[in-house]
Amino acid sequence: MIKKEIVKNLHVPVGYHCNNFCLFCMEADRVKRYVETKEFVKERVYDFLRRNRKMKKVIFTSGEPTLNPDLLKYIRHTKKLGFETISIISNGRMYSNEKFCLDLLKRGANEFIVSIHGHKKEIHDALTRTPGSFGQTAKGLDNLSRIKKYIPFHLTISVVINKINCEFLGNMLDFLRKYRADEIVFNIVQPVGLNMEKRFRILMPRYGEVAKIFENLLREKPWLFEHPQKLETRRYVSITDLPPCSSEKMIDMIGFGEERIIDCEGKTKKEHTSAHKEKRKACQSCGYSRICDGVYKNYIKNFGWEEFTPVKRTKKL
Repeated sequence: MIKKEIVKNLHVPVGYHCNNFCLFCMEADRVKRYVETKEFVKERVYDFLRRNRKMKKVIFTSGEPTLNPDLLKYIRHTKKLGFETISIISNGRMYSNEKFCLDLLKRGANEFIVSIHGHKKEIHDALTRTPGSFGQTAKGLDNLSRIKKYIPFHLTISVVINKINCEFLGNMLDFLRKYRADEIVFNIVQPVGLNMEKRFRILMPRYGEVAKIFENLLREKPWLFEHPQKLETRRYVSITDLPPCSSEKMIDMIGFGEERIIDCEGKTKKEHTSAHKEKRKACQSCGYSRICDGVYKNYIKNFGWEEFTPVKRTKKL
């Protein structure tokens, strides 16, 4: 049974800065991000959390949240409000300090989403444009993996797929198996924002090419997709933003993003990545139409619709 699961998360932007400078970053205008996030003062953070305390999951995000000196206070306050999942999206560099990891857990953090984009420094550091970033992120994952043996929390490792690291996805999966991750999420780079307007041809792979790489890996090295600790998880490896018609063989691994609950000038607002996508008339006849949000408008603008063919026969929806 294939279902489109719409995940709803509360996103709290507390990262004014970032110590990486990723080629594909959607927040290319750092000055604007600094101004907007800086206005998200403590009182506004607490008010936003209080107004949405019925939500189950909070994600601290934007820029690099671990650089905010008030993050520990925010997490402690979030726990007091009763949120079930307190998550942090991070490049993981600050986790190279084991004490900092433990402090976050003591205050109430119980989910870490760590981004890493290469299985070796030459690839990761080139994408982050920050020498030494791979070493710190890998050390951070080492620390979290070790701590996870005696303190329970959820660890997700996130990889942004792009033209530069695409051919090394097998190496990436193999490399990440040593960490005690609950899931590995491959996010195909989103062709949204100023950076992707400038670097589309350099960074954006074809969806069909990505699907082919995973299909070959699944056929030749199926063990890469199995949890190394044989844990009973819903899904160990998933891929987001891959249109279902691009690969029926990967359909069980396709993720469908989330609905972000954000604060907009003191009011709660819903935001979904589908706002940047579109469908054509032919999509209506596809068996996967009900679970597909379409294709990014910028992708279609550059590549067209030729590679997308409506699927007549599908698994049961």
